[in-house]
Amino acid sequence: MDVTQILKAKDTFELRTNPTFKSDSLVIVKRKTIIDPSKYATNNKFDIKTLNRYRVSVFYYTNSKTNHTYYAKQWNVPILIYIDKSFPKQLKKSLKQFLSVFDSVDNLNISITSNINKANYYVKPTKKLFTNNSYKFENEIDKKKFAFNNGDYTILSSGDEKIKGCILELNTHLEVDIKILENNLKQLFFLSLGRFFVIHRDKDISSYLCPTYQFQDHISPSDLNILKMHYNYIYEFPVSDTEFSKLTKLKQ
Repeated sequence: MDVTQILKAKDTFELRTNPTFKSDSLVIVKRKTIIDPSKYATNNKFDIKTLNRYRVSVFYYTNSKTNHTYYAKQWNVPILIYIDKSFPKQLKKSLKQFLSVFDSVDNLNISITSNINKANYYVKPTKKLFTNNSYKFENEIDKKKFAFNNGDYTILSSGDEKIKGCILELNTHLEVDIKILENNLKQLFFLSLGRFFVIHRDKDISSYLCPTYQFQDHISPSDLNILKMHYNYIYEFPVSDTEFSKLTKLKQ
């Protein structure tokens, strides 16, 4: 996404990189990252199933043999969320409660700000209609519940694939149960933490990576592990599936 795309969506919101982030950043810019492959060993912290799901959700089946390459996108600055004042109170409360689940993720710092000028993440309501035809659903009910048919997010990233800002829009004027919108909001927010792709063939309805995700009281252990894997290191260089395969000893 380029800056102009972000600015078109912003209305009165201005995405900016706060100069203090350079000193408060979660990564030391001048230090070369030393990556220990054992951290990704399948008999260590993450199992092979999680590794493979992570690989698809981040790199979306692209590797050294495909024409297009997707790179891992990470936040390397603290995420400061501003929630629009007109955003429904129940949804706002739901999002604030949801944020606590990310406290256990290393190298990820998320908080709420009441000052829009300090924010780099804007959550806003909209009447915009969203239509995503990338996924085939067995019925209209699942299609209507799909997060990207009720909302979307737009990220601002830099040349090193680091995310610097995000705008999340949710159509809060739809005639759907508020629980559906809560699910959509949580799923979109989770996906925006790493530009994660929804996996077409994923059948785990407890996962935010599943197109037919169903409401759960808590984030699934698998999703939490994927997020922890994503922020295991803050890379100082763009990481493709090829690079990641070298780290994890996975076959391409």
